[in-house]
Amino acid sequence: WEEGQNVTSQTDIAALGADHLWDFDGDAVDGLGGTSGTNNGCIFTDAAIALDASNCMTTNGLTDRIEIASTTNINNSAQARKAVCGWFSPTSYDQPPSRIYGEGTQATVYQFIMGYGNQLTFECVEPTNFATGLQVYGPSLTPGRAYHMCGIFLGSSWGNEVKLFVDGVEQTLASPVNRQPGTASLDA
Repeated sequence: WEEGQNVTSQTDIAALGADHLWDFDGDAVDGLGGTSGTNNGCIFTDAAIALDASNCMTTNGLTDRIEIASTTNINNSAQARKAVCGWFSPTSYDQPPSRIYGEGTQATVYQFIMGYGNQLTFECVEPTNFATGLQVYGPSLTPGRAYHMCGIFLGSSWGNEVKLFVDGVEQTLASPVNRQPGTASLDA
């Protein structure tokens, strides 16, 4: 981050009423919601890429992961609105597809993935209403650079739109073009 930039801190996130907050600063403890993750091979010794942290989480890109138990708002698709935000910095150009964050199974999915050339995609898939998925495409992620990503699902009662923001800039290239799920929630 650079001086003069608006950067959100953990205090700001908590004040907004977030359900969960994982800073991955040495562990997978949920600082707000009490749903801590189970570490499966991740290390927490690399330099921080965000404020309020002294380290960041690193994976091998293949099998390392944090598993977070299902709750009413995690791995539960029956939600009328949902937002997941975080910092991510790729270390290389990965073999596609590479899942950065994901919830759900192959049938109902809410995920950030990298395709060929580290092309970022935010995707929501729901078998009844949009089985082929709603995708919003972001930039190619350059190794060694930190990005702030925010994926948002808004059901038909909350604006009827799927959104992706990268470094605060809304990405509008999408399939379908209107980014409208046309359903009240991500129901399985």
